[in-house]
Amino acid sequence: MANPARPLLYMLAATGCFVTMVAGVKLASTELEVFEVVFWRSVVAVPIMFVLCLQGGFQVINRKGMVLRCLMGFGAMALTFTAARGLALADLSIISRLQPFLLAMIAPLLLGSG
Repeated sequence: MANPARPLLYMLAATGCFVTMVAGVKLASTELEVFEVVFWRSVVAVPIMFVLCLQGGFQVINRKGMVLRCLMGFGAMALTFTAARGLALADLSIISRLQPFLLAMIAPLLLGSG
């Protein structure tokens, strides 16, 4: 049987990583513009992801979908980093944890109730 505490530890580690990243963004945003912070974060992340994708045999089948996903991800990151400039770290963390619930409430309005 798997260790039942492992998922909890993963969630705590993920939260710690998120809070550390946002704290770094808040610190960097005092001297840099939001898009500069997004750029420097991407300079670190893109090569790592490229190597991981090559090792895992990742292949893009739907290129238009991947481009759309990348643009949406860029927009989400830019908006999150913009919010990080003006919100307290605790507020931003709470809002990020509420995203699935907010999405579930808004989805029927955007997609129709079926």
